[in-house]
Amino acid sequence: MKRIFAIILAFSALTVTHAQTPRDSVIRPFDRPLMLSFSYGRSFNTSGNDNEYWFGRQPGNRGVLDIRLTYMFVSHWGVYGDISFSSGGTWTPPIDLEWEDEFYCGINWSGGIGIGLMYRYEYKRWQFFARSGIGACTIDNATGLTHFIDDSDDQPENLYHDVICADRYTNPSYVNFGITGGYRLTHVSSLIFDINYRYPYTSSKVEIKHKVIPACDSTPQVVDIRTYHSRSWGNNLTFSIGIQLQCELNRKKTQKTIDNN
Repeated sequence: MKRIFAIILAFSALTVTHAQTPRDSVIRPFDRPLMLSFSYGRSFNTSGNDNEYWFGRQPGNRGVLDIRLTYMFVSHWGVYGDISFSSGGTWTPPIDLEWEDEFYCGINWSGGIGIGLMYRYEYKRWQFFARSGIGACTIDNATGLTHFIDDSDDQPENLYHDVICADRYTNPSYVNFGITGGYRLTHVSSLIFDINYRYPYTSSKVEIKHKVIPACDSTPQVVDIRTYHSRSWGNNLTFSIGIQLQCELNRKKTQKTIDNN
C-alpha cells in the first residue's frame, strides 16, 4: 500500500513539472467526460467494536486503495462505480474450532463495491465532486467446526457426536457519501483529495449451531441456535489522495475544440 502512495506522489510531481504554459492556465472542463481515479489513504473505524466477544476487534485505522470510474451523462450529473481494497482486522473465535483453513480464522482483507450518482462543478483548474450511492462490503467470511464424542458407557448404541458449528457473515450493505476536490495538472490528469463515509444499513452476524449426531443415525439434529449481530463492520470514514484521468466522450465537443485550436 505504501508503494502505491509513493507512485501517486511521484506521478503528481512529474505532471506538475511538465505543466502547461501560462497561456493554457485556464483549462476548459470537458462536456461529458469519462473519468478514472486511483486513490490511497486511511480508513478510520467510526463505530467501535459492537459485540466484541463474538466479532473480535477491528483496527482503529487501515490502508485503503480505491478505484472509481465515472461517466458524466450531462454537464453536471453522472454515474459512478467503485471498488476498494484494504487490509483487514482479526477475529478470534469464541470457541475452539477446527477451521477448514487457517486463513479463514481471521479477517485478513476487506473492501467494498458500490454504485451511485455524482455531481460535478469546475472552475478553471479546480474541480469539485459530490456523490451518493449504495454498496456492499466484501469481507472474507468463515465457517468452523468442532466435534465432541461421548462414549462414557463404552456401548456402541450410546455413542453420539456433539457438533458445534460457527458461521460468520460480515458482508453488510451500506449507503455511501463522499466529496472530492481536484486540481487539474494537465488537460487529462488531476490531483484529487477524497473524503468518503460509509454507513451500513444491514448488520453482520455470527451464527452458532449446536448439533447432535446419534451413532445409529447420520442425520444431525439441531438442538440449539444462537445468533449474534454487529453494526460495526462497514462503518468507516476514509481520507485519501490520488490521481484522476479524464477524457471527452462528446465527439461534437471534441471536434469543436480541435477546430478552435
